[in-house]
Amino acid sequence: MRVERFPVIDRWTLVRGGWSIDPNDLLAAVNEELKSESPDYRTRLLLRESLLVLRERWSFEQLVDRIPLDIFVGKLSSRRGKDLDDLRTLKSGFVADDIVERLKSSGGSLLAADQCRQNLIHNWYILFGSKPPVFD
Repeated sequence: MRVERFPVIDRWTLVRGGWSIDPNDLLAAVNEELKSESPDYRTRLLLRESLLVLRERWSFEQLVDRIPLDIFVGKLSSRRGKDLDDLRTLKSGFVADDIVERLKSSGGSLLAADQCRQNLIHNWYILFGSKPPVFD
């Protein structure tokens, strides 16, 4: 019986090799996944790792500039802990006045639904320590 031997390849050479992913394509995929209702555990890990890689590529400010404000505003009305974690991470990249303006201009459905409104008030308080100015 003949046994064929394969050359031993360091696993890191496979990763560092020619498999490159365009950071803009990766960010587009991340933005699309962030819109999904409930990603599974593996997808959440992949999103986390993707954002860490993109953060190495760009500064935190540049990364946040590339994540749409609409995604942040949409997560404000969520009651999922994962979304609250995302909000905590992304909060420093957005100005509260811009968030309020976006809520006023295009957040009508979030403000109209009772459960969404309650979640928004709760999440805003956790993030900013006050009642959302939208309700003043």
